[in-house]
Amino acid sequence: MKNKGVKNIEISVFGELRILVDDVDISQAIWASKKKTALLEILLLNRQRPMSVTRLAEMIWGEDEEINAENALKTLISRLRKDLEESGLNGAILTVPGGYMWNPDLPANIDVFRMEELCNTLLDAESLDPDIRDQFEELLHLYTDDLLTNSNLSKWITPKSVYYHDLYLKTVYRYIDLLNQEKEYGDIIRVCKIALDIDAFDSTLNLELM
Repeated sequence: MKNKGVKNIEISVFGELRILVDDVDISQAIWASKKKTALLEILLLNRQRPMSVTRLAEMIWGEDEEINAENALKTLISRLRKDLEESGLNGAILTVPGGYMWNPDLPANIDVFRMEELCNTLLDAESLDPDIRDQFEELLHLYTDDLLTNSNLSKWITPKSVYYHDLYLKTVYRYIDLLNQEKEYGDIIRVCKIALDIDAFDSTLNLELM
């Protein structure tokens, strides 16, 4: 199902969950329910694969034996879909055999996946041509905080957050290495200061800054 009239969908999961549809922030409607927010977070971060009813229920409700997980999840999915559709995101959540998934064909820009794409390219960079430099700079402005800092799914989110934090630092180190090769020491100081806003105690960054 296509999103008629939607020009642009931007989703940020670094820091607080933010969803912009044609530059309009629709996040507030989702935040009103912690369960809806948790469901959306799970589906977004697993956008390329279906999530089973059992797995979703376990992540959202834990071992609450008072809950009829299948019915509760069906209701939650329905409410989340309604919120998204009212904001112009039709067909964002697909029903698949045994579960649900975020529609991978939805033309949405999701910061975490753009970051991974950049890092996969930049970690193999051998020189600072203009395009590579622009991509490093994009990364510096893209990763501004840990993953979903206000999430109620900390047990599940924390390992993913650590992974992206480490991936960011590893890629920044590569940028600094290339800047050292070019003897661009002013840029090294600038990059270190930006990255230290993310991790003030990182020893490699502090040594480079010295």
